[in-house]
Amino acid sequence: MNEALKTYYSPLKLRRLDAYLQTALLAAKLALEAYGEPPIDLGLIVCTGYGPMPATNVFMDSFLDFGPQGASPTAFSQTVHNVAASTISMFLDFQGPVLSVSQPGLACSSALLTAQSWIGQGLVKTVLFGAVDDAQPFLRLLFPQCKQSKITYDPIATFVVLTKRHATQGLLELVEVGFPSPTSNTKPPPTHACSTPAWIVTQLLSALDPSQGGRKISIKETWNGLTAAICVRATASGDRS
Repeated sequence: MNEALKTYYSPLKLRRLDAYLQTALLAAKLALEAYGEPPIDLGLIVCTGYGPMPATNVFMDSFLDFGPQGASPTAFSQTVHNVAASTISMFLDFQGPVLSVSQPGLACSSALLTAQSWIGQGLVKTVLFGAVDDAQPFLRLLFPQCKQSKITYDPIATFVVLTKRHATQGLLELVEVGFPSPTSNTKPPPTHACSTPAWIVTQLLSALDPSQGGRKISIKETWNGLTAAICVRATASGDRS
């Protein structure tokens, strides 16, 4: 069990959460703690490339070993891809809209478009946005091109608070998310592990650190010939919107 979570919740309440869910919950909790008192209508969007793979593997193993009647109900409840968002929503008592985006490619771009729409239409003023994935050993086979980071085989979760323009310093303003027209028929190489949703969100966070990425950053998310451009910047000081 994640020791850091014990400072917020009792072990009894956390006993049914595996490492995947504990990591997502802790990252979301810390992001909100850094933000301060969240608004009542705070939105939540969680994206994932492959969902809770360890729980899925445990459930399938129990199904193969014991058949439909003996498969683990606990593992099954943790195999659905929106389990991270629902867990965070329940533990943090969300009252605003909650969404899960689960797809191996362009998950962050799709989720950020929704966040941009929510904020732009006035549905919410602030969105807790994050990504969570498990780094499993077989990802080395799926993504042999990954040279930029080490795979630790542990769950990875990153969360950030997105807001509208002229909000409190220390948040991210979503400047633009778009899908530029392709300039050629040449397909880029398949997406590798370094472009999983959690890695994309980590790059976005560098906008909050001038020594790493400056106050504005643009990155590209690619998948099977499609490219999405994402631009964010750190908000300036001012009254909270």
